[in-house]
This record gives sequence, structure tokens and C-alpha cells, in this order.
Amino acid sequence: MIINMVGGGGGFAPSNAIVGVTAYAGSTVTISNGTVTKTVTADKSHVLSNLSSFAIYYFGIPSGMFSSSVSWSIVAEYQGEETTATIIVDTNAFYDIVLTYRIPYDYQEVEYLESNGSQYIDTLIRTDIIGEMKAKIMITSPTGNMPEWCFGGSNATKDYPYNATNGFGIISYSNGNSYFDANQTEQPLYYTYTHGYVGDFSLLFSDSNTILSITIPPATPSPVTLARIPITCNRNFYLFTMNYTDGANLTTTNKNRFYSCEITNRQNQIVSNFIPCYRKADSVAGMYDNVNHRFLTNQGTGTFVVGSDVNS
Repeated sequence: MIINMVGGGGGFAPSNAIVGVTAYAGSTVTISNGTVTKTVTADKSHVLSNLSSFAIYYFGIPSGMFSSSVSWSIVAEYQGEETTATIIVDTNAFYDIVLTYRIPYDYQEVEYLESNGSQYIDTLIRTDIIGEMKAKIMITSPTGNMPEWCFGGSNATKDYPYNATNGFGIISYSNGNSYFDANQTEQPLYYTYTHGYVGDFSLLFSDSNTILSITIPPATPSPVTLARIPITCNRNFYLFTMNYTDGANLTTTNKNRFYSCEITNRQNQIVSNFIPCYRKADSVAGMYDNVNHRFLTNQGTGTFVVGSDVNS
């Protein structure tokens, strides 16, 4: 759990300070200065409207307890896991403490998701708004003679399975090479990309029409700088396969892995951060987007292979 604390603002009452703690709904939150201890269990009446899994807990601190030298400890406990914060309450302000979570407790983070060629993820992010993409991936060699896409968005149809028209993606060939394709302009991945190698991929656009740099594993210290290539595809970007105008072509879907993936728009704002996981209730695997707080599941057939559980 990551803690972000913001103090200040006007008081809710002339002599009281208010401490608001945002935590996972159902947590038990305790605040103490060593002498006075208060405990609250959140209920649905305090659930935040935009984050249904979270709730806000309020504590009133009388002015007689204000001190710049005495700290208050805050402990949020949920399903055996505790998070601790410390604050100083020295004026009648609103103190906002937000406990954010990498993924909600309803999900179990895993090392990676792996497709067998029939599974893919719709990111719900348009290809043409992507300004930067960072991912940890493993690309495999195709099992047949057909090249296979690892991710992408294109204005081509399935009849032209090798084209990233107005879009981009990585395509893997059975000869041991993989290529980055941007608007049908292929760039070799250092020509000798090692299939099965796990490494970091990054792509940076300088504006809506220019790919500024690309680094692909196994990378050299200097990224490749590409020419001006228009990226205007307004179709959603897919992970594990290419999104054509008529959908995914599962005959050209690579059996690759995603360990992580973060997407930033052209205004340098993070719009998605995908974390491999499965839903604890039914073991369904997918990607949790902790920017948009949504769980994205397989849009193909069959089920993803998942890596080992990741425990923070």
C-alpha cells in the first residue's frame, strides 16, 4: 500500500481538526497519539462514489490535543495486512490521508500473463492517443509459418495480417527475428532479437506523427530513433495480438508474455497501468488497470497461463 498524505484546508469546526482516511472498504482503521485511541470500521455509507472498493473514515481531534511535537499513528488493517501512517495534528484543519492500493484485495497479482495464441486483452485505450508505452515482455517464435503479433492497433483488415496501417505493433517471424511495425514501416528489433528473452520494451512519441525513440530487448544503451511515421489509428490497442478493423485474428496471435505495461498519452499523463492478476473469487485471469480501476479479462477463447503469485 502506498500512502499519500495532504494536510491543510479550513477546519470543519472552530475547535476541532478532522482526519479523513481513505482505505479499502471493510478495513479497520485506528488512530492513536499514545494516550487516546479511536477505532472505526468503514461501512457502505462512506463508500466513495468513484471508487466502489474504497471508503473514507473520519476522526475528530479536539483542539486540546493539538501539538506540533506529538504525532498520531494511523493503522489500517484489512484481511491481516496493515498499513501505517504518521501525522502531526497542530491546527483545526482537514487532514486527508489516502491509502492507495496497487490492486484491490479481490485480486491476486501474478508475475505475468501468457497467451497460448487464443487469448488477448482489449486495453480500451485508442492507439492514436498513445504517447509512450513501457512494458516488460517476452516474445516467442511462431509455431507455424505465419508471423504473429505481440500487440498493436491497425486500420488494416484481417485480409492484410502483416500490416500495421496507421498504427503500430510488434510482429514475430519464424526465422527468429521480430520487427517493430509502424504504419507498414518495419524496423528490425536490433536484427537479432532473441525469442524467449524477457526484457523491457519502451516507445516514445514526440507528437501525434513522430516516433521519437524505441528501445526493445535485448537492448543496447542507445535507443533506435525512427523517422516521421503518422499514427492515426483510432481503434483500441490490444495486448497479445493486433486489433484490425474487423477485430483480432487469432491465427496471428503470438504466444507471448506480459509482465507489466504502462501507457501514457501525448499530454504526458499516465492513462493505464496494467498489472497481471487473477480474480480471487473465480480465478479468472486478466489485467487490472489501476489508473482506471477496472479489471480487463480475456476477449478471445480459452484461458491465460498465469505466473507465480506476487506478494507485496
